[in-house]
Amino acid sequence: MIPIVITSINSPTQAVVEFSRLRNFKLIVVGDQKTPSKYNDQNLEFISLTKQRQSFPTFSKLLPINSYSRKNLGYLWAWKNYSSDWLFETDDDNLPYANLTLPKFKQAYSTVNSDKIFFNIFTLFTREKAWPRGFPLDLIRDKMDFNMSIEKAKPLLIQSLIDHDSDFDAVYRLTINRPIKFKKNQFVAVSAGIYGQVNSQATWWHRNISALMYFPSTLSWRAADIWRGYVAQKIIWQLSGRLLYLSPQVYQQRLRHQVMADFQAEIPLYLYSQKLVEDLQKLKLSGNINQMLVQVYSLLVKQGFVDKHELVILKQWLKEINNLRL
Repeated sequence: MIPIVITSINSPTQAVVEFSRLRNFKLIVVGDQKTPSKYNDQNLEFISLTKQRQSFPTFSKLLPINSYSRKNLGYLWAWKNYSSDWLFETDDDNLPYANLTLPKFKQAYSTVNSDKIFFNIFTLFTREKAWPRGFPLDLIRDKMDFNMSIEKAKPLLIQSLIDHDSDFDAVYRLTINRPIKFKKNQFVAVSAGIYGQVNSQATWWHRNISALMYFPSTLSWRAADIWRGYVAQKIIWQLSGRLLYLSPQVYQQRLRHQVMADFQAEIPLYLYSQKLVEDLQKLKLSGNINQMLVQVYSLLVKQGFVDKHELVILKQWLKEINNLRL
């Protein structure tokens, strides 16, 4: 049984209903103060605030209320209660395609190679002009200088693309705002040293890198999942792991958003992502995953990317992960 983790403050959506009906999966919904009680009537595991406090009292207290970062408690719940090697996370407005399943792994994959540290993965899946949330805006018009090769790869982190109203940033929605259907049956790995965009919308995480799922609490969630993905990639390269992209396993029927509010929440991505990645590139890591994660977040605090309280929450997260004996 593979756990699927979401958090929601809405009544159960059509996406929630469909995920809860999938065979070989179990949907886990992390509640918050605004979450309606209607989830108790659904075929899923609802992790209420009370359950969160009972199961992880110290960590639960550190996380802010009414925050997407409470999804961290769903990750812990899933790893604690399910033996699956993989966990899938998504959101309450992404609906599953029939092909939603753990990909069959191969020895080698078509792999992106480039001297650049950013690559617009959408260019390999569509001819439409588009870019994923988190891709630097000043690189949108640049020619993608890259080559493809077939290379052995150990996927530890897998990002499914999303059809229709994909994981676009607010600038795309305020300008082009065109739904997209991406190519089917495509698998693309990314070489070490190239930072792809990893979100929290349709993402597979391996148990061996469960610590890297830590969702930051002291910045906007519209930036937090992308920066979390950059941090994760930096560390999985030290483990000889790779990021793998695949054709959409979900499609989005987006719930109502205020696009200008999204724009404001994404400002750290627009202004500081390149500096953050440049700093990550220079950082020399050592030790195990937990030690490397602390080294990275110590840098992020020092450089002002996250608040110093982030380290307090992170260290408790790592204690919780260690307690699970993964």
